[in-house]
Amino acid sequence: MVAITLAAGDIAIVGFNFDDPDQFAFTPLRNIGSGTTISFTDNGFRSNGTLTTNEGTFTWTAARDYTAGEIITPTLTGVAFSTAGDQIIAYQGTATNPSFIYALNSEGTSWQTDATSTNTSALPRGLANAASAIALNEIDNAVYRGITSGTREQLLTAISNRANWLGSDTTRQTLPSTRFTVTGGTTPPPTSGLTPIYTLQGSGATSPFANNNVTYRTRGVVVGDFQGTTQLNGFFIQDSIGDGNAATSDGIFVSAPGAIDVRVGDLVEVVGRVTEISGQTTLNQITAITPIGTGTVNPTTVQLPLASTTALEALEGTLVTLPQALTVTDNFDLGRLGQFTVSNGRLLQPTNVVAPGAAANNLQSQNNRNRLVVDDGSTQSNPATIPYPGTGLTATNTLRTGYTTTGLRGVIDFASGEYRLQPTATPTFNTSTNPRTSAAPNVGGTLRVASANILNYFNGDGLGGGFPTARGASNATEFNRQRQKTISGLLGLNADIIGLIEVENDGYGTNSAIADLVRGLNGAQSQFTYAFINPGLSRLGTDQIAVGFIYRTQTVTPVGAAATIGTAPFNTSNRQPLAQTFRQNSTGEALTVAAYHFNPRRPERALMLIKVTARVTSMRPV
Repeated sequence: MVAITLAAGDIAIVGFNFDDPDQFAFTPLRNIGSGTTISFTDNGFRSNGTLTTNEGTFTWTAARDYTAGEIITPTLTGVAFSTAGDQIIAYQGTATNPSFIYALNSEGTSWQTDATSTNTSALPRGLANAASAIALNEIDNAVYRGITSGTREQLLTAISNRANWLGSDTTRQTLPSTRFTVTGGTTPPPTSGLTPIYTLQGSGATSPFANNNVTYRTRGVVVGDFQGTTQLNGFFIQDSIGDGNAATSDGIFVSAPGAIDVRVGDLVEVVGRVTEISGQTTLNQITAITPIGTGTVNPTTVQLPLASTTALEALEGTLVTLPQALTVTDNFDLGRLGQFTVSNGRLLQPTNVVAPGAAANNLQSQNNRNRLVVDDGSTQSNPATIPYPGTGLTATNTLRTGYTTTGLRGVIDFASGEYRLQPTATPTFNTSTNPRTSAAPNVGGTLRVASANILNYFNGDGLGGGFPTARGASNATEFNRQRQKTISGLLGLNADIIGLIEVENDGYGTNSAIADLVRGLNGAQSQFTYAFINPGLSRLGTDQIAVGFIYRTQTVTPVGAAATIGTAPFNTSNRQPLAQTFRQNSTGEALTVAAYHFNPRRPERALMLIKVTARVTSMRPV
């Protein structure tokens, strides 16, 4: 066994002598491992949530593993109990941030409202009198004389009942020495003794307590606050000490829409059910959230690449930091989901650098372990504002692949099939690692070919109505914004031939999306006349989106009919490619290009040169 964190009621005091020499005995009501520490103090608990500091504290460390029910009579140092009444308060953690386990008060039949002297104490937070604490009449020496066999709950209730105690102000008592028998398991039952977070998490991919319709009470420090309907509707809590087991996570997500407001650093007790939601262990159906103080948690250092693709399971819900200078390697979902991916160095497509087969598979495995999604603490799609980079994403403040960020800090969660970081500190970026150039380099040549993903360009019914559409804009206003930006972007390419991706697959008539786009290009400038390729089909495949070509009539002329194919491998979602030969008007030379859009993404590979029959001095994606 290893040193563990104890919860309220995991031990009970079963006897004491305050007449010199000072002495007390306690019994663990669950198994505890070697190295487990418990502090015992006669400092009183104050109503302001702190302990007094004018008395002593003794810290006991388990020199071996102990099983539930053993009697432990430690050799005391550092404490001196008063014969005029005193208290013994057991806790883990520090005196300024204690987690209370059990308490005994010999100053009266109830706990005081405050610690007003060295002999008085309020009931420590998180403990319940007659359950995980006991208040006796003023007495110097006393011993428990109740049942010694039963479940943890039965024993805890009996020990915490002052009717089961006997003692004397003048005669020392013989403390128990025969072990108790704890039946029915030695872990805390639901909603009575706290169940530690790491126990709820377990060592596997799913919690052993998930979906059993039982309510559990646990405690942790808030390490990530993402409350609110525009965020995650909850917060993350973490055990500040942990169980020392690298296989079990010390943190958990609390799904609590509309709950009381909590802040990072709050120590809270939460009562709820354990559920696996999209692969993440979660406390939900919350019935109580009780702030009981404050606490701190030291983040765990994480380095990329990971040892395995599942290595972060043991850190799910916990605070981490990544000290490396990590590279932004993917920003595909930045605008849609507010997230990007980082890696230790740039990631390359395996078959771009090694041969297909074992070598490529091995490199892909390395890539899979060398990536982490950085999210924005929100579940919104297409949010109005995106926090990255820094002051927010705009057309002039972009987050480019190749930028680096150092010292990421946040909480690990799991959603949509992958682990991700929900930052608790805003990332900063080094833009000098891949600066945006003011203009494309001059590479010579007489013809420019480009591709463009126009992101679900759906024009409704083509007459200003028909919104919302299947994939595109939700209304005419939004479409007009999209249309204006798309036209501006396409003209900015200054290309003679442009392969289009994600244009509405609604044919090639007057009101079609591609015809509408060409009208917009021609209406926005007068230097060139744009046209589109009509393959002579009512639709290009059966998917809702298609590829297409637009071109400048002054610089190129189509040669022959366009070509397509709908059989494998292009029958997935029936996204058919389109190929067209063009002749350069100024030279008479020809080239053939093809546009394709494999499902589900990577549109940057949606244009390729099929055949060159002209002497083109330069061709590059724009």
